[in-house]
Amino acid sequence: MNEQDKNLEESAARNTPEPSQEPQKNKGPEATIRDGRLKATIWRNVGEKGPFYTTSFASTYEDKNGNVRDSNSFFASDLLHVSELARSAHDHVRYIKREELRDTPPKRDDVGNETHQQAGPCGKREEFINSRRQAQHQDQSPKREAQKNLAQTRSQ
Repeated sequence: MNEQDKNLEESAARNTPEPSQEPQKNKGPEATIRDGRLKATIWRNVGEKGPFYTTSFASTYEDKNGNVRDSNSFFASDLLHVSELARSAHDHVRYIKREELRDTPPKRDDVGNETHQQAGPCGKREEFINSRRQAQHQDQSPKREAQKNLAQTRSQ
């Protein structure tokens, strides 16, 4: 065996995943969203912390031989369409995650009580909503006072 063959075998041995690291079978994309010749492809992946999603963007074209190809480069006129595709992909991934949470049985603490997973900034959805309501109310309080005072002066 020559030195080049040895190097190839060593390289293959280093790059072969261990049985516990076997990748899942490729099931294809979770979804593909199209806008003309532009497309966003959403992929489901599984990591140590559970499933996560990635999105790839492409522009489809035909080469000289009539074969359909994808390019990851976009014309300036495509960029707003790509941003709208990104928005649609984001919305779709959020929908998928919501459905996964809905299908997942509720988590239980050590005592057996259900624990509720809250969404929102820092996982404190209700606290965030209440703080926004208070801020809006405080912003409107001076206006309300001025309106009351104006109404009282008019009635006098």
